[in-house]
Amino acid sequence: MFENIYLRTFGAAKYNQLSQHKIKWTDPSVKTALTTMAKIIGARDSARRAPGRREGAEPPRRAAPR
Repeated sequence: MFENIYLRTFGAAKYNQLSQHKIKWTDPSVKTALTTMAKIIGARDSARRAPGRREGAEPPRRAAPR
C-alpha cells in the first residue's frame, strides 16, 4: 500500500530515488505518504465498527439460513 501511495503522490522519479536509497526514509515525503496510509487504514478500521459498538466486541451473529 505504501508504494502505491508514494508513487501516486510523488511520482516515479522520486519513488525510484527512495528505492535506490538516494532519499532517506526520514524525508518529509515519506512521512506524508505514511500519514496518508495511516488515515486510510484508520478509515477502514472505523468503517468495520458499527456505531455504538465497543472496540474489540464480537460482531453480532447472523441467523443461520433455513
